[in-house]
Amino acid sequence: MLCCICGNEVSKRKSLEIPGKGRACRHHENETSKALAAKAKAEADAKEREAQRVQRKRERSRASYMDLKRTRHCYGCNADGFTKQEFATAMLIGMRKTELSPIEGESFFESIARSREAANILGVPVAHFAYDPNVAKVIRDEAHRFACEMVGMACLCKTCAESIGLDFDGTYNPPMKMTKETLILMSGVADAIKPDIDKLIEEERGDEVESD
Repeated sequence: MLCCICGNEVSKRKSLEIPGKGRACRHHENETSKALAAKAKAEADAKEREAQRVQRKRERSRASYMDLKRTRHCYGCNADGFTKQEFATAMLIGMRKTELSPIEGESFFESIARSREAANILGVPVAHFAYDPNVAKVIRDEAHRFACEMVGMACLCKTCAESIGLDFDGTYNPPMKMTKETLILMSGVADAIKPDIDKLIEEERGDEVESD
């Protein structure tokens, strides 16, 4: 065999291996050491790059997981939002806060406006739709797609839903026939859950005190 450095013929027993090049005469030991050091550095750099890649992937996964834990948001544009049920719950709490701190001479509409403010409803309305290839068009985040595939549903805002031809208004606000019996039932439910609402308000105030 030939030395990969000087080209002279050399035997395996009287030669040294140079990684990635072949074998060389033993008097080229300095060049061989440099080659070994370069190989070790390249391997260490490759391991470091791989470790950084894995860490970035974990951080992205963690961020996506925390994003999924937020209160409802659109899986298409990622805008913060609320479902109709969350809106109703927040408004019940806001109305109860207004009821517990009345303002003399306040009109009904002023009371509703104050209830809305007390409810602290942020974001845009969102609704749930069955997950299918059409819905998948507006969901670009991999973690969101995985979650939708698992549960078979996707949370979308009006803009994203209508961009793929879905009826957002009909889904978020389905037709409901209001009868006298329905109104009486809703009134009874509202009275029945007042103690639970009061408890939620107390807990909320406690959290505000701790944060201060």
